[in-house]
Amino acid sequence: GNDMRMNSVTVMTIPSSIPSITFEAHKTPIRFVSLSNNGKYIATVSIKGTIIRLWSIDGQLLKESRRGITPADIVHMSFSPCSEFLCVSSNHFTAHIFKIDENKIHSGTNSDQNSQSTANSWLSFLPKANITVTVQDAKTFSSFILNGGTVLCTVTDKGVCNIYDIDLASSKCNFKSKMIIPNIAKIA
Repeated sequence: GNDMRMNSVTVMTIPSSIPSITFEAHKTPIRFVSLSNNGKYIATVSIKGTIIRLWSIDGQLLKESRRGITPADIVHMSFSPCSEFLCVSSNHFTAHIFKIDENKIHSGTNSDQNSQSTANSWLSFLPKANITVTVQDAKTFSSFILNGGTVLCTVTDKGVCNIYDIDLASSKCNFKSKMIIPNIAKIA
């Protein structure tokens, strides 16, 4: 029988005789799943688009973060090439940047157990995105973090590519430049 559920993730090692791992990622169907470039993390978001969950490759919940309190369609989600940042784009014309702090994730067994038990409680406080950027004049767009987490690139359906410098110390993105890619609107 097919026990695949729309709210679960299955991790398989190919080729291997290691059994696959399936875990329930959300109560509602999953909208996006992203695998980090270093192969350590899986990020998930449901169709509600409010909570982003970070999992270990073996299905252990590591962290939950809040994108917002109102539902949104997540249109893109990706890790930075260095796997230290996760960028989530929504139909609310926002790009949210989450920093993955391995020191906080792997800070010890007692604090991990406490954070995992409170992470599943609706009373627990969920950290918001480290940085949020609003993208103007676009129906859809994608966002990517480049250059070791120091540059945000947003690309819209109208062929506008905006480049921002990321300043984690001030939790801001500073607009740097804009490029127009004329033929992208014809492709989209």
